[in-house]
Amino acid sequence: MTKQNECSVAAETGTSADTLRFRQLSKGEIKQDSLREFVSYTANGEHITLVGAKTDVITLEMTSKASCHVLFPFVVSSQESPLNERPLDILQTGINLVEVYESCHVLEAQQLSLEPVYMTICSTEVPESRLVCSRWSPQTLPNGQMLLAALNTYGAIALLCKPAQHNRWSRLDGLNVAETLRDTLLPERNVSKIHNFKQYKACIDRAWITMFTWRAAAEPSAGHVLVLGTANGNLWTLTLSSDARTLLQHRVMATALSRICYMLAFEDLLLVGDVTGVVHLYRFSDEEQSGLSLIRPLWEKADRMGLQQAIITRCTERDCCYISLCKAAHLLVWCMPCQEAGNEWLETRIHVGGMKITGLCMLDSSSLALATATSKLYRTLITQEDRKLTVSMQSIVLEDCEDYQIIGVFSSRHNNLLTLLFQPNKEYAGNTYTMSVRNQLTLRVGKIYDRDILSQLVDSFRANTPIDQSTDLLAELRLEIFASIKNLQKYADFNRLTEFQFDKEPTESQQHQLQLKYHILSSVLHLRSNLVWLTLHRDETQKEMQLLLAMLAMTHMRLRLKYLCSLGKLSPFQQEAAQCMLAEAQRLGKLLMEDSLNGKNSADTQYSVERKDSRDRHCFQEEFAQQMKRNFDALQAKLGNGVMAAPEQEPTKLRCCVSYLELPFSLDRRYCSQCSRAVLLDEEKLLELYEPGATLLCPCCHGGFAVDLVTA
Repeated sequence: MTKQNECSVAAETGTSADTLRFRQLSKGEIKQDSLREFVSYTANGEHITLVGAKTDVITLEMTSKASCHVLFPFVVSSQESPLNERPLDILQTGINLVEVYESCHVLEAQQLSLEPVYMTICSTEVPESRLVCSRWSPQTLPNGQMLLAALNTYGAIALLCKPAQHNRWSRLDGLNVAETLRDTLLPERNVSKIHNFKQYKACIDRAWITMFTWRAAAEPSAGHVLVLGTANGNLWTLTLSSDARTLLQHRVMATALSRICYMLAFEDLLLVGDVTGVVHLYRFSDEEQSGLSLIRPLWEKADRMGLQQAIITRCTERDCCYISLCKAAHLLVWCMPCQEAGNEWLETRIHVGGMKITGLCMLDSSSLALATATSKLYRTLITQEDRKLTVSMQSIVLEDCEDYQIIGVFSSRHNNLLTLLFQPNKEYAGNTYTMSVRNQLTLRVGKIYDRDILSQLVDSFRANTPIDQSTDLLAELRLEIFASIKNLQKYADFNRLTEFQFDKEPTESQQHQLQLKYHILSSVLHLRSNLVWLTLHRDETQKEMQLLLAMLAMTHMRLRLKYLCSLGKLSPFQQEAAQCMLAEAQRLGKLLMEDSLNGKNSADTQYSVERKDSRDRHCFQEEFAQQMKRNFDALQAKLGNGVMAAPEQEPTKLRCCVSYLELPFSLDRRYCSQCSRAVLLDEEKLLELYEPGATLLCPCCHGGFAVDLVTA
């Protein structure tokens, strides 16, 4: 393996002109009473799990609804003490541990005495269990809830679930993974034949789950794939049902590894490391009976440095995968060609300085963010030239971190936000008078690239793709607005309402522009409603929001009625929805006309908006209402006399924001995951209002819909 020394690293870190800077946008604190390196896991930087507490599972879920009073773009969720089980205790029953101990040599006796798993039934004080790993499943449950698995030091796995954006996890009953492995999947062992430590260790280790990971299924509706690593080096691939309550299939592969301590699944690849420091790379394969095949050992030296963090990225430009892992203060990188025929593997390593690497995450397919124990943060760039792989480093300036050590780095889905986890160093914690400082984890959210968030959001609005997949972009927008109070008018003036034209056919592009304006204006309104020195503009912004909501509703109804006009015959539901939309359009048009006639002297009218340019907004509002009346009259004429506007609707009744039918009373509900607007539960009925193959999205904010089923 090619080696670059620390001197070459110093030369490659760049001059001060090239140095990046971490610009902090938010800061928060989480209590963690068992802090150590790499206390967190994530698959996409938006769903983070923390295992720095002894027993409590704590997760961070990125949200675009941060408050200006609590400027933290994560929903903190927890489950207190979900794991107290010791599933391996039953295996010790019937074994003569005195005989086993007496037959041990010195090293075996030491291992038997110091490893709590081997001596729980004989110990007067059994050490408390501690969280080892906690990870989100890439698929959700059929009821829309998220699924998470947590593992403790005694090999017990708990499956937890919760709705999105909720702050409490609950235990998912039905399948006990550790007991299923112990009692069902493993063959029965005759304990009467166990007389020495080697036999006893083999009996316990085969059922001791020491690490796990999730593999993404080929289809979102498919079952969950849980991959387990055991203390004897075996890899178990368990396929669970979609509700994660039943085991459907299992496969096992015996490896040459020792106790497995790290696992990472990426597409069809599985990276596995054991406590001796050996690292192997496998590929998921349905053709193999074990479900896995060994690609190659990446690191065969048993250096006793167990792998704790690794990253796999795919570079489409070079048609290869980069595999990066950290060993102490060294970053090891391999280049694996996707088409192995005629292509060779490349590898290199670099010493980053300091004692060890304490944080690693992906910035893009060929660059990483890397943190060291001395609170240094770098951007590392992987390049290829003349069949040679090299790694260069660029310093990222961090401010006010002298008393803290970085123990985690995460990049969001679109790599626009960077989350850093800090713990106080020993000198600082020792000089503080309160234990709260020693047991807290500080999170800082910021950015290192100066990219225009508005242009990124414009590109993120796509047909049939919910804006939920751009939560990090929406979170950055909100944080940037909160941080730009002096330049707030820049965001308030983006996509001015008076610049929209409605005399032509409606388009999805126009609807997307209005939806982006909604996200911007909602953050501006939140800020102006909660900060005292900005409340002078609150009423003005509220009225602008009300006009925007009317424009969004009108545009949505025109698009849906335009599609219904293209159909030869309408179903009863389509006909009823068309009547309700025509009635809603009449109601909104009437209110808009009344507002425009009342003019600027009516300060409390529903839709009047203060004018800030040469064009009077009340004139625009009047023109808009008149144009909408002509548009909807034309649509009603195309629909024919069989579809007439329903009687005037009561505005106080709760109505579906897609069909405008009245919502029946029910504890079960379907609602937008972004703005919480409700729709009918029957998704198939609502899709009758859209073109075939369309995805049901919120007409107001472009968000996807979640379901809360009380009976689930």
